[in-house]
Amino acid sequence: MDNIDLYIHTSIKGVGQADGKYIFVLEFQTSKGPATMTEGAKDIEQATSYYAELKAINEALQRLKKPCSLKIHVQNRVLASAIQNKWYEAWKMTGYKNSKGEDVAHKEEWESFNELLKDNTIETVLCDRHSYSSWMENECGA
Repeated sequence: MDNIDLYIHTSIKGVGQADGKYIFVLEFQTSKGPATMTEGAKDIEQATSYYAELKAINEALQRLKKPCSLKIHVQNRVLASAIQNKWYEAWKMTGYKNSKGEDVAHKEEWESFNELLKDNTIETVLCDRHSYSSWMENECGA
């Protein structure tokens, strides 16, 4: 199983909604050495950093062609906790309802996440900076 690092960045900061951009980088090893795959920064309107990062993760997962061991580098603590603690599995079993019987936040994105995750194994790394931070900030304008 291949090891892939997924780096996420969004220009949206704080807990409130804002217009911004998000971007991802997939990094993996080939027979010729390390390689990366990315798409340009994408605009997002009136979103939280949590939602923008989750959306970026789902877009990156769509690019994977076979199961892998995926290490996801995120900035949002709540998102990192949700993935690391596998809340998405419990939400799937409850029809994406929280303990109050209401839909979980960003239900559609979590449904996609579960579908796209398939046979991949995942781990999260909470980090403010990484080797792609400066480039990603430049691409997102912050």
